[in-house]
Amino acid sequence: WNHFGETDPMWAVLMDPARDGNRWNKREFFETGREDVKYAMQSIGKMTFPLRHGRALDFGCAVGRLFPSLQERGQTVVGIDRCREFVAEARRRHPDVPVLWRNMRRPHFARSLPSPSFDNILCLGHVMGGLFTARDQERLFSICLSLATPNSRVIIDRFVCSQTAGNWFN
Repeated sequence: WNHFGETDPMWAVLMDPARDGNRWNKREFFETGREDVKYAMQSIGKMTFPLRHGRALDFGCAVGRLFPSLQERGQTVVGIDRCREFVAEARRRHPDVPVLWRNMRRPHFARSLPSPSFDNILCLGHVMGGLFTARDQERLFSICLSLATPNSRVIIDRFVCSQTAGNWFN
């Protein structure tokens, strides 16, 4: 991930073959984040429990593709990612959002987060796909639950991408 974060961070998040080599248009890239959040919200809306207003943790935020849409929905966003280059890019693009570099395999992972709990915890896209062992996945679930309150929304999806999901299977 660090290599991709240094060379082509937007493509690393959405690996569209036509946009390899830093050919993502910034506006189009972040619009896919709006579409994905909209898609996720529509799916969640069918379950009768929408996002709560308040603090949102974008776990595995990469370059912050979801930040604009979450902020438009009234969320105070915190991003977290394990790739230093993604974190640096997210901070550059979204200076108003705290973005933290953390490796969930490290002890005391959540200790220094700006909030002890979040109203909404989102793990969308490649987050689960990047966790190769069942132990890593269990650790992610445990961390998410430790940061949740009884009324929090914890949304974990293997891959959410309304427009580009087909590219993964072609």
